[in-house]
Amino acid sequence: MPSISVILPAYNAEKYLAEAIESILNQSFQDFEFLIFNDGSTDATKAIIDGYQDNRIIAYHSDVNKGYVHWLNEGIKQAKGQYIARMDADDVSLPERFQLQYDYMETHPEIGVCGSQIEIIGSGELVKKPLTDNDIRWWFFIGNPIAHPVVMIRKEILSQHQLLYKNELKPAEDFDMWCRMAQRTKIANLQTILLKYRYHAEQESTANVGIQNINFEKGYETYLRSIDVSVNRFKKDWIVEMFNLSLDSNRDNLLKINHFFDELEASNKATQFFGKESIKKQKLLILSQYFSMIEQYSPQLLHFVFNKATFRSIRNSGVGVVPLIMKSILSWRTRQ
Repeated sequence: MPSISVILPAYNAEKYLAEAIESILNQSFQDFEFLIFNDGSTDATKAIIDGYQDNRIIAYHSDVNKGYVHWLNEGIKQAKGQYIARMDADDVSLPERFQLQYDYMETHPEIGVCGSQIEIIGSGELVKKPLTDNDIRWWFFIGNPIAHPVVMIRKEILSQHQLLYKNELKPAEDFDMWCRMAQRTKIANLQTILLKYRYHAEQESTANVGIQNINFEKGYETYLRSIDVSVNRFKKDWIVEMFNLSLDSNRDNLLKINHFFDELEASNKATQFFGKESIKKQKLLILSQYFSMIEQYSPQLLHFVFNKATFRSIRNSGVGVVPLIMKSILSWRTRQ
């Protein structure tokens, strides 16, 4: 049995397919099977695939275009490897990718999903992703923490929990998958760049960016419900702005931030999605940053300081309560 099963769906991919295939065949780690799914292509994709004489390649040719998510799921079902590695038909995996991911997952059995950093072809731009499981769990609130084309997954977890991609959420099916995986295993990203990613007009995420945004919103709401956060009370845009420190540092937002973390802490007792101390630390970090941005102090903020639910958070946040009180009083008296 191979250690790794590589899944590559391809549809009318003649322009970049050969480079993608060769970046896999030239991996320093050679113990893999390479499942390539030709999704009813009408160009030279079939000929390019059939042109490789390598016994690790298992080619599937379809006369009908069924969509890449169908073939991702078919690949999961057909895979014989201990690990499943994703690959797209227009990207380039660096030669040490499999070796580094395999070694990491072998020495970290608690990790079920392993990604990495990626570089954009042409511009050389680095797309940074969070490294640790704890940071990745918080990153879900602001965006997708895993670059799909460079991921390696422990197949045992997919099989044990019968996890497949949801076709109705493409091209945001990966965000939904990581949310579900995070409820069952730990996730990590290597600090190394292991894949070069290509932007072009024909790719699914570019051609269907509107649908992607809509389906990402659906996946995001599913994520909030899975960790038992009120979808009605805390909208996605407000949460993203809150974590990006883009909200106005006023009394209403400070109260809402406090309520958000209180609700998250309460629900986490059941979901245990976050570490026991992780929510408290994140709350203190966010509150301290917002308090440091306050430019205008008022009796209303002074009242907020003495609110029993927030006093301890402010006191421990690194922003001194006494200076906050003095600034509030001085600001108020100056305006009298």
